[in-house]
Amino acid sequence: MKKEIFDIKEKKDLTVSVHYTIKSSLVKKVKEIAKEKNISDSKVVNTILEEFFK
Repeated sequence: MKKEIFDIKEKKDLTVSVHYTIKSSLVKKVKEIAKEKNISDSKVVNTILEEFFK
């Protein structure tokens, strides 16, 4: 039982770590695009979401 709990915690920690790594990469990319195009971060995000849901 103890080993199972440890395995679950370890896998969950890895998932959270990957999530935050991806999130920080996306935030960085959005900021780069916004600076390059001279538009706001929210406009970049809105454009990405509009294209995604077409």
